[in-house]
Amino acid sequence: MYDPMWIFVLGALTLMFNAATPKDLQPRWIVKSTTWPLAQTMSKLLVAAAPGGMDIAGRLKPAFDRALHGAAHDAMDDRLKSEGYDARQRGEIEDLCAGKLDLSDAYAVGIGSWDKFEVDWLYGEAPPGVDPDEAAREKADRMVSAGTRFITDIDSRADDTPTPWASMWDDGPDPVAELPRLMKVRAVALSNFGEGALHPGEPLANLRRKFVPVFLLHRYQVVAASKSIGGMDYSYKDAGDGHPLPAPVPEAMQEEALDNILAALNTSELTVSASLVRMMSSGINGHSSRADDIEVFDTAGASVFDPLAAADVAAQLTLDPLLDPKRLVRVYNQHASDNSLLGLDELLDKLLAATVGARKDAVGRRIAHRTLITLARVSRDKDTSADVAALINDRLDKTADMLAKLAGDADDAAWAHSMAHILHSDAAITAELAKQRPRTPAIPMGMPIGETSWLEDEWMDTP
Repeated sequence: MYDPMWIFVLGALTLMFNAATPKDLQPRWIVKSTTWPLAQTMSKLLVAAAPGGMDIAGRLKPAFDRALHGAAHDAMDDRLKSEGYDARQRGEIEDLCAGKLDLSDAYAVGIGSWDKFEVDWLYGEAPPGVDPDEAAREKADRMVSAGTRFITDIDSRADDTPTPWASMWDDGPDPVAELPRLMKVRAVALSNFGEGALHPGEPLANLRRKFVPVFLLHRYQVVAASKSIGGMDYSYKDAGDGHPLPAPVPEAMQEEALDNILAALNTSELTVSASLVRMMSSGINGHSSRADDIEVFDTAGASVFDPLAAADVAAQLTLDPLLDPKRLVRVYNQHASDNSLLGLDELLDKLLAATVGARKDAVGRRIAHRTLITLARVSRDKDTSADVAALINDRLDKTADMLAKLAGDADDAAWAHSMAHILHSDAAITAELAKQRPRTPAIPMGMPIGETSWLEDEWMDTP
């Protein structure tokens, strides 16, 4: 027995599927399924019997578009056992419009060239008399010749991967240039953030949860930009195929990536306005949900918003991919082989200047603290080579010497002397790093796909 509500939903989704997908691109596994005739019939009934049928379908279209893109990739993943994509094939979203965000056309319509190729390569039939494997190879060669890249999930998902053209959840055709653009989008979103983000009558406390994805809007773009630093541009070359050998990412692109990432650590980018701090310190009246615990920044007790905790999280999310031990090893190795490429000395000096050297207030000190502690942790990481650890420890020792001599502003001097004590003492560093386990600061969950605990723990909770 079919539930009438689900039959209605099935019909609405089918309307959107037919509108978004030309008949010649509709996968056979959908149109040949046992529920397809029912879905088609229900969609026709909605149009004929319900004047609002198309209206409802129209309101569902953005969500359906997202689901269709995800389902297409999942179906390909089942067959290929790896997901190939290239950010340069993705459409750009025009977010800035006279100081306001325009999300009216935020999602591309239909599917992209890579999706069409996957469907054709997997399900397209070879012409009569043509070997299917040879036909598939010719299709792949044509896509490569057209400039399309394929990077497996293994070579793209982790933060430490070296190819600059494959990351998860990033935007734009150029991962490095996209970061400062996205920071501008973030600035506009933050300047407009407030009670307007709530429905009438919604608790003000909900702003704390809605603030996280805005404040951390750049978190995945930072990862994508970081991959150019110590990066290697490569494909899956076969002997004699004529494809180019792997090559380091050009020096100019690595330098631009480093500058853009360091700009994301600027105090002005990570400071939460006093008015927002007050607004987001409203109490929760009633039982809080699991999402209120895992999708918000740590507070300064009960419901009081902690702006330094927010800055700490944003700094950590930027430092983690930049200072990944394997990335630093690649930076060291590439400079040793070719001194025209970015070296670890330059990276560390620029980082310390942009954080420790640029601090002017409490937010700046928190960013500097997170930078120094992260460097201390990386120097002890099992994946960090002896050469890299030596350079990091050298910079930490010199920084400690400089901080120990600092005088002036009372708060800054106290912070400087405390950090100098920690950095000068192996036992103090060990104790400080022990406080960081399993992870401090607590970073709210963020991946839109790939984590299921929120679904099981929150949506499937029974009262």
